[in-house]
Amino acid sequence: MRPVVLSIVLLCCSFVPAQETVTPPPAQTPQPPTPAAPAATVEQESTTPPAPSTEKESLPAPKNDKKQTPREEAWEILRLGAQNKSADRRTKSIGVLGLVPNNAEARKFAETGLQDSDPRVRAAAATALGEMGAKPSIALLEKQLDDDDTGVVLAAAKALLAMNDKAGYEVYYAVLTGERKAKGSLIHEQMKILHDKKKMAEIGIDEGLGFVPFAGMGYTAYKMLAKDEVSPVRAAAARALAQDPDPASAHALADAVGDKSWIVRKAAIDALAKRNDPNWLKAVIPAMADEKDIVMYTGAAAVIHLTDVPPRNTKRRKKK
Repeated sequence: MRPVVLSIVLLCCSFVPAQETVTPPPAQTPQPPTPAAPAATVEQESTTPPAPSTEKESLPAPKNDKKQTPREEAWEILRLGAQNKSADRRTKSIGVLGLVPNNAEARKFAETGLQDSDPRVRAAAATALGEMGAKPSIALLEKQLDDDDTGVVLAAAKALLAMNDKAGYEVYYAVLTGERKAKGSLIHEQMKILHDKKKMAEIGIDEGLGFVPFAGMGYTAYKMLAKDEVSPVRAAAARALAQDPDPASAHALADAVGDKSWIVRKAAIDALAKRNDPNWLKAVIPAMADEKDIVMYTGAAAVIHLTDVPPRNTKRRKKK
């Protein structure tokens, strides 16, 4: 029996599957998947111009590497000043526009200031229009004669008189007598100011200090005079040299643009602008970076004006 059983066992073992006896292959490190080849539609898109993006506004604006000209920089300084939240800065930036005559953009800037909510800005705008001789603005200035603030009324009257408009006399008559010639008495608010000693003193200071760069500053100017007796006098001297034809005076004014006193710096820039000589443009350009805002605004206005002035003929005349 044993040989028969052994034969049966051997026969059954021969039917076992071969893979069960094979040693399993060693584990392989998984390889990253091979990127699929781009579809034909992708190749077609690369040759087709891209469609306009609907998110163009979210993209960063292209950089403008073009350097501003001094004139462009000057206008930007004055625009930012006129739009500033500070009424003091709006007053200063609009007040210096008187240095820019015969310029429609400067005139419109000042006319906008007549509508400002702060009376100091309105007064500065009226003063600037008078200094630039803006006759197209006469009708607007005449409307300011009915302003609630006496300072604005006086500034408008002075501007009108500077342009030979006799309506300005009526206001000074009213200040002297308390009533107007043609329109009767002053309005209630203006009468109140005429009895306000502090306000009238402030208006008087503004009127009296017109020869130095204190217009519109009232008691601030008075305090400055009390602290510094020399600088205002030097500033007045600088402005007096505006019409001196001597080249030595022009050089002195150019040097004064870098004076340690901001009052003198402002007056010197003002005088150089009024000399109407574009050859001194380079002397006032640095003032646009002055740390004192009133000097910066004055420098900007001077740059605009001197770039408006035609270049002078510096050629010597030939001898006959």
